[in-house]
Amino acid sequence: MTRPTTPFWLDPKLWAISVAETLAWAGMFYMFPALLLRWQRYFDWSISQLSLGLMLALVISAITGLLSGKLVDKGLGRPLVALSVVFGGLTILGLLLVQSLWQFYFVWGLVGIFMGGCFYDPCFALLIRKYGGNAKGPLVMVTFLAGLSVTLSFPLSSILATQFGWKISVLVFSSLLVLLSGPLFWYGFSDESYIVGRSKVKAKIRSLVIVRNLLSKPIFWGLAVMFTAFGANHIMLLSQILPILTDKGFSENAAVLVATFMGPMQVSGRMLLVGMEKVGNKTMPTLPVSFLCLAILLGASLSLYLVETYRLLIIIFIIFQGVSFGVINIIKHVTINHIIWQCNSDICLCRISILITNSSP
Repeated sequence: MTRPTTPFWLDPKLWAISVAETLAWAGMFYMFPALLLRWQRYFDWSISQLSLGLMLALVISAITGLLSGKLVDKGLGRPLVALSVVFGGLTILGLLLVQSLWQFYFVWGLVGIFMGGCFYDPCFALLIRKYGGNAKGPLVMVTFLAGLSVTLSFPLSSILATQFGWKISVLVFSSLLVLLSGPLFWYGFSDESYIVGRSKVKAKIRSLVIVRNLLSKPIFWGLAVMFTAFGANHIMLLSQILPILTDKGFSENAAVLVATFMGPMQVSGRMLLVGMEKVGNKTMPTLPVSFLCLAILLGASLSLYLVETYRLLIIIFIIFQGVSFGVINIIKHVTINHIIWQCNSDICLCRISILITNSSP
C-alpha cells in the first residue's frame, strides 16, 4: 500500500475510475431495465422471460467475482477491469443479432462474466490495495458517481430508442464501454500499487482466521441477510420499474422519469450520511442506521403499492427508495472495506461480498 500525498478527491485517476465504473453500471446493468419494454414489444416475449436474462447475468457475475479476487491478488487487476468492460461492451452487441430466447440468455450470460470483472468487487479490491485503511473516502467517491448511472442510462436509452430504435441505444452504450470506460479504467488503475502482486502466505492464513471468526458471529449473518434483502429489493424493483409503473397507469415517459430520479436520491442519501458523520465527527452506528433505512424502505414499498390510488405518493416512493438504498449501500461497502483491510487479501473481498451480496449501485 502507498500513502497518497494529495487529497483523494483531487486525484484525476480516481475520477477516471469513478466515471468508468458509472459507465460500466449504466451500460451493462441499467440498460437492461431501460430497454425492457421495448424488447417485449420487439421480440414478443413476456417480461418474466426477458427478466431471466438479467438474473442469469447477476448470478454468473457473483460466481466470477471469486476468480476476480484471485487475479487482483496476482497483480492483474488493471487488465481485468479494463478488458472486462471492453469485452462486456462488445458482447452486448450480440443483442443486435438475437432471434430466439436462448440466444438472448446466452448473450446476457456472457455479459455476466464480464460484470464480475469490472463491477464494484474488483474495483474496490484495487482501491483498498492503494488506500488501505484510508479507503473509505475513495470508495464513497466512486459510489457517489456510480449512483448516477441509473440517471444516465434510463433517459439516454429512452431518447435514443424513441428517435432511432433500441438497437442504436445498444450501439451507443457499447461504444461508451469500449471507447471510454475501458481506457478510463486502464488510466485510473495505472499506479504501481495496483499492479504489483501481493505476498500470499501470511495474507491467506490471516484471511482464513478472520473469515472463520466472522462466520461464527450471529451479527455477521444478520448483516448479510439484511444487505442481501436490500440489494434484492433494489435490483428487482429497478429491473421491473417500467412495467410496474405502466401497469399502475403511468405513461412510459413518466416511468422513465421516476427511474431517472432514483440516482440523485441515492446520492442524496449518501451525502446525508457522510455529512452527518462530518458534523458529528464520528462514524454513524451501523445497526441503528440500518434499521432506520429498513423502516424507510418499507414506507417506500407501501407508497408504491398505493400509488395507483394516490398519485402524489410517487414522490414519497422516489425519495424513500433512493435515500434508504443509498445509505445502506454506503454502510455495506464501508463494512466490507473494514473486514478486507483486516484480512489484507483481495480474494477475501470477493468471498465476503458473495456472502454479503453483490448489489446495484
